[in-house]
Amino acid sequence: MESIKTIESTVMPILRNNIDTDVIMPKQYLKSTKKTGYEGYLFDPWRYLDSAEWGDDCSKREHNPDFVLNDIDYNDSQILLVKENFGCGSSREHAVWGLKDYGFKVILGLSFASIFHNNAIRNGLLLVTITQKKHDSIVEEISVNKKSLMTINLEKQNILINSINIDFSINNDEKQRFLQGLDDIDITSKHLDKIIEFENKKKTEEPWIFNELC
Repeated sequence: MESIKTIESTVMPILRNNIDTDVIMPKQYLKSTKKTGYEGYLFDPWRYLDSAEWGDDCSKREHNPDFVLNDIDYNDSQILLVKENFGCGSSREHAVWGLKDYGFKVILGLSFASIFHNNAIRNGLLLVTITQKKHDSIVEEISVNKKSLMTINLEKQNILINSINIDFSINNDEKQRFLQGLDDIDITSKHLDKIIEFENKKKTEEPWIFNELC
């Protein structure tokens, strides 16, 4: 997994509460178990004025000019700003894959749905929860200048945008996962000695578990 220490980017705002996974990645596009190929379908109901199916060329579709993903000033945004309960609804991992495939590395929000949060962390998408007051200050900054650059320093747990300096909290295990670029297998491998010790103990105490089936 790619490590994340510092991110500098413009901030794309989608300032709605309760954005569910069917908006982030609609069900008709859940046709693959690969983690790539979803960028064109991200926020599909809001991004386009027409409908499509998996495999369609989204560049030829009718884009919604009023939706932020179609604003060229945000083309390179790696930071997404949302509000409350982002990622609610079904547990589809494709929603996270679509966000990552688009290029987002960090999502700032007031709160996140628990299953979405777990899927995001496992797939290397950093979620940062901030207070309403801090959220309001960021919204004010990007409302004045949407090209303002934000710097997120994970090691220092700090956000800087123009003159606004914000500290944030994060679970230390999650922080180390991102700083070191660790996925679930990497984390499990750190305990390999204990796993082998447990297995050997089981082989002695309950050898029948390891008998091959006829």
